[in-house]
Amino acid sequence: MHEFPGADILDLKRGEITCVLSPDVDKIELFAREACGIAASRHRIRFDGRIMPADEWRRTVAPSWIKETLFDRFTGAEHFFLHPGRGLHTFGILRRTRVLKRAQALLDRFASRIDLSAAAASYDLNEKSILAVVAALLADRPVVIFYRIARHLTLPQFESLTDIMNERKLTGTAFLYIPERIEELTLVADKVYTLNDDALTPVSDFRSIPAAELARVLTPSDGLNILSLHDPIYRAKKVMKEHLTAETVSFENIAASVGLSYDFFRKEFKKKAHTSPKQYYLKLKMDKAKELLLYSSERVEDIAEKLGFTDGSYFAKQFRRHEGTTPNEFRRGKAGAFRQ
Repeated sequence: MHEFPGADILDLKRGEITCVLSPDVDKIELFAREACGIAASRHRIRFDGRIMPADEWRRTVAPSWIKETLFDRFTGAEHFFLHPGRGLHTFGILRRTRVLKRAQALLDRFASRIDLSAAAASYDLNEKSILAVVAALLADRPVVIFYRIARHLTLPQFESLTDIMNERKLTGTAFLYIPERIEELTLVADKVYTLNDDALTPVSDFRSIPAAELARVLTPSDGLNILSLHDPIYRAKKVMKEHLTAETVSFENIAASVGLSYDFFRKEFKKKAHTSPKQYYLKLKMDKAKELLLYSSERVEDIAEKLGFTDGSYFAKQFRRHEGTTPNEFRRGKAGAFRQ
């Protein structure tokens, strides 16, 4: 049995996703309010190596908290000026256009057709969740806080959220993510704390702790309705993402690992992902290559090798086939478009 002794400092670092767990619903909600800077905090927060004063902390964080009664307070309806007539008039036309363009680009990542000019009351819970994410990301703060954000997202939308978080990590953003399901924790966390008896405690090597044991210190979900994270195709995609450095993977073994026969797995994958497992895996490699081309100075040959391509020319050929340009041309001329 693992013990979780007490501590009182939450240590957040750039480029990391930190999760906080608690078995007490009221306690974790109070902690979320403290972390968002709207309640006096009894916990100290260290960011970038120093303890943050409360006033400075409020200017550092971008909260994204979904609770119907708090929607207007924490999302674009007022706080981050997404809605014409409710804040955008305070900006010049160029800045307003730029903000809306960035908002639309993020909405596209979630395959959402939300009307940004609509009244806040007209949005359903899924739309509110997406807007809360978009608003926090648009704030361009060093720390982004996500609490109760996954419950009304679909699986593809949650997958898009994890992709965006991983991209933002590369640019130095720190995330404080408060999960409601153990599956969320295992998919996003770089570092984990527990909150018990008002003490924050770092959990070392949390990936070696059985899920059932971590679950005992996880806030119970009150009606969480994100589509099941136990979906075998979603789990198969996760396995592929974890093996991008391999030259290839065995799709038969992946099918077996999620409890499906290979023939059934291939049909289900095609039906849900609209592509074959092999093509999906190759697309993941190309997406990772684009990320490395944009946010690192590594040579193209080294990126190819890192992604399991033993032949650099074959990598360049596949990249051109997927992106319509060579890796070097992409890095030089299309980086700006990809960042949007």
